[in-house]
Amino acid sequence: MPKVSEKDSNIVDFIGLQEQSLIGGLINLKSELGFMVKLDELYQQLMRWHSIQKSDEMLVMGLFLDAHKSYYYAMLNFLRNGFSVSLMSARRAIEAGLTAYHLLIHPEDQPVFYDRNHSRYKEVFKRITGYMKDHLAEYPVAGGLIETYALTNKWALHATAEALSRQLEIQKPTEEELGRLLSHYSEVLDYPDPYLGHYYFLIYIFAMVHKIFWEGFFQPRFKIINPSYEKDLAEFKKLLNEKTGKHPLSAQ
Repeated sequence: MPKVSEKDSNIVDFIGLQEQSLIGGLINLKSELGFMVKLDELYQQLMRWHSIQKSDEMLVMGLFLDAHKSYYYAMLNFLRNGFSVSLMSARRAIEAGLTAYHLLIHPEDQPVFYDRNHSRYKEVFKRITGYMKDHLAEYPVAGGLIETYALTNKWALHATAEALSRQLEIQKPTEEELGRLLSHYSEVLDYPDPYLGHYYFLIYIFAMVHKIFWEGFFQPRFKIINPSYEKDLAEFKKLLNEKTGKHPLSAQ
């Protein structure tokens, strides 16, 4: 078995750095952690309250659970100084929300969702954001999510020149430079801003995804509206808008 060098920077060092970043992220957020926890509670309450009554609800509920899972991974990666990686989870949640939105309007397309070779699948589900953008009048709630989905491309989710900029600074690294190069694999943001701006941007994305499921799926199915949930949701949105106004997203 290959031996791990004690002096070289390698994947083991990077993993250790990630765990240190996680602790540092939790310390940085302090009282701001309440927003992350509250949105999780809003998701989880819906999971506890609603039981699947019809077979055609299973797919939408599965997409809801996938969005909630993506929320966990997005926040975990953000706390580990991996903002662009966290956006991959956010984009997946947006896709889940928009897919559910389409299926709620067109339940007849549920069988198509399982057939990747179907022409309708390629038209709708393979490019769900593009399809909804072309038919926005039919999906009025989707506009904000589609714009946000496009905005996330600015943070270099693909192998673009922007994404490679830090790595390309070093052509043939020495041992010291290699250590610095590996440290650049973590996306360290200045605190409080733009760190909090990026944090609340992620919360905002998942709040919009929650809105799709709440208004399109859960709320119409509740025989008795829970006043306290409606109140909590309205208060959360109000406070979140205040936070995103105070800590706007920056391009760092």
